[in-house]
Amino acid sequence: MADTSRQLKLSDNHELLYFVDTRLAGGDPHAIFGVLHEHLGFLSNLAAEGKLVFAGPLDTATGANSGNGIYALRVASLAEAQAVVAQDPLHKAGIRIGHVSPWHRKKDWSVLPDPQDFPE
Repeated sequence: MADTSRQLKLSDNHELLYFVDTRLAGGDPHAIFGVLHEHLGFLSNLAAEGKLVFAGPLDTATGANSGNGIYALRVASLAEAQAVVAQDPLHKAGIRIGHVSPWHRKKDWSVLPDPQDFPE
């Protein structure tokens, strides 16, 4: 069961988004290029629907194409985020695997939380 007390305390200064870490299923970063156009169209459609907060590729430490990427979604639930991610052309093609995590984006950094507000 979810800890709703923590969610309620975070809600005032945080926005619940869904962070997507999308990683290569294999070892070839160039594999993404076969469906990159469709993937970018998919992200563009999400942006037009107001669901995409940000997106972009990840490089290696040396600046090379890693084949991995990240994006964040503004949707109603984890189940909806997972359903959206399942439709990503890179995931449908088996080139990448998407991992979705709830993310509480802090909206106001002038107010810091009291550590006592969060039970262990």
